[in-house]
Amino acid sequence: QRFCGVCGLVCWVSKQAGQAVRNLLAALGGEPVDLATGLFISDKTDLLLPGRLPVTLSWSYHPHDPFSGIAGFQPALGPGWSLSVDAILLPVNASLFRLILPGNARLDLVLQPDGTYRNSTHPFLSGAVLTSLSGGDHQLRFKDGNTWRFRNLFLGLEFLSRRTGMGTGC
Repeated sequence: QRFCGVCGLVCWVSKQAGQAVRNLLAALGGEPVDLATGLFISDKTDLLLPGRLPVTLSWSYHPHDPFSGIAGFQPALGPGWSLSVDAILLPVNASLFRLILPGNARLDLVLQPDGTYRNSTHPFLSGAVLTSLSGGDHQLRFKDGNTWRFRNLFLGLEFLSRRTGMGTGC
């Protein structure tokens, strides 16, 4: 699809509405087929460096690209492919941010009365808080102290720019 430059993020949000959301907790009993959706999904780890600050580099494939090439945008490895560090924050509207993880897993963070954003339904984000930083950046702090910082670089999309804390793999 071409990007007309008029609707902006609305194109991505509407395209994602018609796609199956990957359940991070689903069992892939039909390896590598997700039995709930019938989709071919592949996750592989290429690099694992154990130690005091472990590092993991993985890649994922999901047949539905969350951006569908709109505005020429696609994940780092091409349509459907993503690295474990390809976490993107999409501002859906004033009260909702969508965290897009490798493999097209999408988790919504909803505005709270204190001005932060939280997800109260998914265990991955249990206790996590998204806050606004100066310069338009955002920080996602997990309950274990790990933080992900997102920087606005492209059409309102915010890309993971820095992780801090132990366990820097996705």
